[in-house]
Amino acid sequence: MPAPSKQEIFTTLNTKRAKTDDQLSLFPETYPENISDEHWLYSDLHNLYGEILFPTQPSFSAHIWQNMVMPTTPKPTRAFPKLQPTNIDFFNNHTALITHPYSLDNHQFKHAKDFKLSRYACWCMSRNNPNMIFSRTYFIAPIIDPHMSFEQMNAYCYQFARIHLREQLSRQEKIINAIAYKNKIDFNEFRRINRAALFADYSKSHIAAQNDFYISRSTPLADHMGAATLYTRTQALENAIAKINYTQPINSKKILEIIFTELDSARINMIKNLHIRPEDDISRTPVQKTQSLLMQTERDFINKYAHQKIR
Repeated sequence: MPAPSKQEIFTTLNTKRAKTDDQLSLFPETYPENISDEHWLYSDLHNLYGEILFPTQPSFSAHIWQNMVMPTTPKPTRAFPKLQPTNIDFFNNHTALITHPYSLDNHQFKHAKDFKLSRYACWCMSRNNPNMIFSRTYFIAPIIDPHMSFEQMNAYCYQFARIHLREQLSRQEKIINAIAYKNKIDFNEFRRINRAALFADYSKSHIAAQNDFYISRSTPLADHMGAATLYTRTQALENAIAKINYTQPINSKKILEIIFTELDSARINMIKNLHIRPEDDISRTPVQKTQSLLMQTERDFINKYAHQKIR
């Protein structure tokens, strides 16, 4: 099934969000802070996200559920720092087994098992997947603004997406830099080609000035690139690396030609498809500050929601 749009995710999660006990909303001051008053159904999330992210047959094992929400990366990264508390009884506190009639992939079930998932559970399941960055933003949104609109959420999501994309770009840059070093390419020419092809020969200072802020000489321009530009540059370098590896014989001139061609083509396609130039997709906030904002928001989210129990 095709991936749902951000608007579809926002609308579906809003409409499928259920109050555990609607009567309690009449007396919010009497509601225990350690009880979660909202949930989403596993079946609804399966219908929204599909089989890969939410398998048709969820496990009823507490051990399997605990593994599902732990980070999938071998070690904490910028995009997935170690935030998950280890003293949480995730299965018993944040999931609840129920039996009810529901639809799954357009198949009707009259009496089938399903799970209620707390907001914290939903965040855990979205946090380890870069493709679910909008959903991740949705579930932590109450910490930032309880009444956040779709437009505001989309803007935060675009900023948060830069974190993972910057890491991906860093990996490709290390590879391409190693290729340049191995083939004894002139460093100044290599840097010029890398910038000129994607940014139409605009200098870093010019790009910063036209966006009305300053970038220090020691800060890589990539730390200020928007998500679209980061993705575009990463894909272009991946393509260039693949072509360099399969081109024989290879020399420094040919390597620079391949890099320039791929970046120039990526620029043209970005402008054509997204209607924005790379030099205009620049953020005033460096990605490190965006990472700090996300980490602090998720710490606050954990402090508020991790120790709640679903009713």
